[in-house]
Amino acid sequence: MDLHKAEPITGADVPAAGSDKRLSSAASVGNLDAEKVLSAFGKFGKYQMMTYILLSSVAVLYSSQVMIMSFISIAPEFECTIQQPEGGPQWQYTTVDQCYVTDSNNWTLACNDIPNASFNFSETPPRSTLNSEFNLVCRDEHWVQHASSLFMLGGMIVTPFLTQLSDLHGRRYTFLIPLWTAVAAALACAIAPTYGLFLVFRFVAGVGTTGYSTIGWVLSCESVSIEFRSLIPLVGTFTWVAGIIMVGALRIFIGNWRWLYFAISVPGLLTVSYYWLLPESLHWMITHNRGKGISR
Repeated sequence: MDLHKAEPITGADVPAAGSDKRLSSAASVGNLDAEKVLSAFGKFGKYQMMTYILLSSVAVLYSSQVMIMSFISIAPEFECTIQQPEGGPQWQYTTVDQCYVTDSNNWTLACNDIPNASFNFSETPPRSTLNSEFNLVCRDEHWVQHASSLFMLGGMIVTPFLTQLSDLHGRRYTFLIPLWTAVAAALACAIAPTYGLFLVFRFVAGVGTTGYSTIGWVLSCESVSIEFRSLIPLVGTFTWVAGIIMVGALRIFIGNWRWLYFAISVPGLLTVSYYWLLPESLHWMITHNRGKGISR
């Protein structure tokens, strides 16, 4: 036999399901067939199911971040209130609608442009929305839509680069780093002191959320046997819907938008455990000759 040529591993060379036999160290890692290895450990093997459930669970975080804007960007009833200065000239204004008034010269003025004017919202604390806290009504109402647009834009920008990085440095870290980035950005959204910072954090959250979702799908496909791949969307569909339901249910009991955002984001801290629980892609390790990781 030519000692410089390793023989390909066939299905018979792969340990049977439930066996403690390690992969032969004499076999060339580059000649391993990832599909045969995964199939040998069973369609519902412990490795496959643990990875599959971990990756599918984070769909709750994704869908809740998408859905949250529908609940916290609703403008309540409001009116333009003008405080007349004490000891000064009294200006006469006639209300046109919620956003505009006319002065004594019949000029139409926006409520935002009148000194000592403010918007008086019908909702009472602690209930609040982005609109009421940051006065995102009338001509500034369009800024509310930017929070969702920037979230999607962040994902669109990062995905092409992240997929390339996952090929170079592995699926595991290119999944975990965006995941933790998204969790941190979501928590930061809940405490943003200005709407400008809120938009920045939403953009970062979009970068991380779309990043871990994309790499997570790849890692799911590469971590289960061929026979199971048609079932990959199953749990993910339920967890996605669960995230949407969670936001709606919490909104019934949590009126303040900041506490609501915090409540849907804080479960993401549990993903710190993924550092110890989530394995690397078998396909990637074989491609990059990571024999130690494969045997583990």
